This record gives sequence, C-alpha cells and structure tokens, in this order.
Amino acid sequence: MLGVNPKISTGIVNALTGVRDDPRYIQISAPVQPGNSGGPLLSASGRVVGVVAAGLNSMDRMTHGGYLPQTVNYAIKSDLIFPLLKASSISIPKFGTRTSPGPKQIERTLGAIALIEGLQRGEAMNVATRPGDHPAVRPPAMLASRSGNDRGPWIFPDSQTRPLSVEEVSSVPQAELWRARNEIYVRHGFIFPNEEGQRFAVGFGPHYKPVTPSVEAVQQRLSPIEVANLRLIADYE
Repeated sequence: MLGVNPKISTGIVNALTGVRDDPRYIQISAPVQPGNSGGPLLSASGRVVGVVAAGLNSMDRMTHGGYLPQTVNYAIKSDLIFPLLKASSISIPKFGTRTSPGPKQIERTLGAIALIEGLQRGEAMNVATRPGDHPAVRPPAMLASRSGNDRGPWIFPDSQTRPLSVEEVSSVPQAELWRARNEIYVRHGFIFPNEEGQRFAVGFGPHYKPVTPSVEAVQQRLSPIEVANLRLIADYE
C-alpha cells in the first residue's frame, strides 16, 4: 500500500534502555509502523546505531493501562548486531566505503536481524547482578558441554560475544547458574572478596588475570551483551 520507495521517520533518542531498563534496546520517538522492523536507525551523521525492532502495543496499553502510548518505540543497539553479523560471516563496511553484497550475504544478514528481533528473556528485571557469595560453590572442575565437547571451566565460553537464549540458560542446573554469572566477571579480572570466589577464579588458570576488587570498575567495562546476559542469568538464578 505504501509502495517500495524508502520511507524515513525522524525523532530523538528518549532513553538508552528499553522496557524495564532492558540494556539491549534504545527507546526512540520516531514513528514505527508494522513492517519497519529490521530497518536501520541512523544518527545525524549517517551511522547505523541500531535496528528498529518494536513499539508499545497501543491496544494492549489501552486495555490494561487505560492510556495510548505516544511514539514509544525501540531499536536494538548496534553493539548487539555486529557480533551476530560477524558470526554469520557478514562483512561490515567501514565508514566511507562501499560494498556490493550478493544475495546469500543479504539473506544471512536478514536472518541475523530476525534472530535479534526474536530474542526472548525472563520477565523479572529487578534482580541484582553483582558478583557475590554462594552457599554452595563447587570446586572449579572441568565441565563437559551438553554436546560432548570440553568447554574447560566455562559454562558459557562465549557469553561475552553473543546474547544467550532463554532456552540454554533455563537448561543450566540451578547450582551452576552462579558460575555462569560470575565467569563474566572473571573475564574482566574481578578480584573476589571471599575465599570461595577466589578459588573459583583461580580455576580458570591463564584465562584469569586479577585486575580490580571494585565491582563498579568492572561493571563500567561490561558490554551491552554482557549486561543483558547477566540479567538473564540472574532471572533464573
């Protein structure tokens, strides 16, 4: 109905987080219609800073909240998109260059965007994600993956580069969720304040290089992917 020519909407960034402070999203005031999902969110200089993903459902908000939202829409941050494109062997053009992607490359790119838009997470968002004590910390034994490949001491060896899914986090035994959460802090050299945490960190061998005992300093270095994964793990922990 609207034709095939490009459509452009303008607006501002209202917040650097999404619904319930979800760190994976940017809230924008630009109008979003069904079908806009997957479109680029551009800065004034032309850089892609996100991918349009969703908007508050007006009918749902009217039914359950008694109000109509005014252009409350969301885009996935580009920090989350680039690792997925790289994992799909999609070349990311540098600023000021041109590329001529083939049909397969476009298909893989669209698939990666669809994967981002289809990500799900737990409902609770108010669970603390700070590293801390655990009543029953296991020794840092070498763990075997569910596929049979040795992961070393890691529960999720790539939780710093990709968003974890609800399915894989919910399948981790309850006793191992503490490990899954705190191994993200291990990567950033967090010095645990208690003996249990220190033994846990030492179990990562050369992968662990102690840097700081400051939780705040480590959290400032966390990527949006790591923050989202920490919250998802904490939801189930």
